[in-house]
Amino acid sequence: MRNNKNTRRKLLRAAKEHINKYGFKGLNSNQLSIKVNMKHDVVQRVYQGMNNLIKAYIISEDYWKELFEQYTMPQDSAEQEVRQMFIDILQANFDKLFAHKGMQHVIWRQAGENCTMMRRISEAREKDGAPFLALTDKFFTGRKTDFRTVVMYVLGGTYYMMNHASNNKSTIVGRDINRPDHRNMARKTIEEIIKKLWLIE
Repeated sequence: MRNNKNTRRKLLRAAKEHINKYGFKGLNSNQLSIKVNMKHDVVQRVYQGMNNLIKAYIISEDYWKELFEQYTMPQDSAEQEVRQMFIDILQANFDKLFAHKGMQHVIWRQAGENCTMMRRISEAREKDGAPFLALTDKFFTGRKTDFRTVVMYVLGGTYYMMNHASNNKSTIVGRDINRPDHRNMARKTIEEIIKKLWLIE
């Protein structure tokens, strides 16, 4: 049992190193077995296949669960508290995703291919986030602007900026978030978007 746990950790660490550096390209059971110096069927024996190993990697690295636990709020939270919570969460996502190349690859894969496992992980994250979004509904009922749609734009823009900065490394409208000053402007703009959204009737 102990050897099995050690093997699981070695495989997970090897997968993490590969995904963080190269993404999912070239990641396979043969490559990992060579990296950990074990028999070619070790992934199948220990994880029952690559999908389960990738799932274990995502679960171990996904920072969203930590954010949801950190910012839990009661249903009767004040409007200013809810607004600040979303500013904090969206800025934290921006910071954490920029720092975590592996999770960038996870997000791009979830958005870019039809994969049952990836979809289920996304759906679980949506379920965890639903109570937070529900806190905003009473503040935006009857308004012209939909809060959830704006959050979708902010998240989508963040993911696109990260993809561009990591792969293309050129500017978007003259901004490059690889530069600390441009990255700080992007963070501040997230705050201003959410603040101003609350002012729109």
